[in-house]
Amino acid sequence: VLVKCYTNLPQAEIWLNEKCLGTFQKDPARDAIILTTAYVPGTLKALGKASDGTEVSLWLHLHGSGRVGQ
Repeated sequence: VLVKCYTNLPQAEIWLNEKCLGTFQKDPARDAIILTTAYVPGTLKALGKASDGTEVSLWLHLHGSGRVGQ
């Protein structure tokens, strides 16, 4: 699946079910970090740090098979 993480941070760690998929740099010309990964039900999380050091995060809980029409 295509994952778009909209952020104003320069980079973010992307996690899927407590497994880090990596730290991704945002292209300054875009408003999102974009990556592709296999669909797995569970929790998708983005973690980052603001310029003042404040940690920020957002998570999304994924359900079902990921198939269209089910």
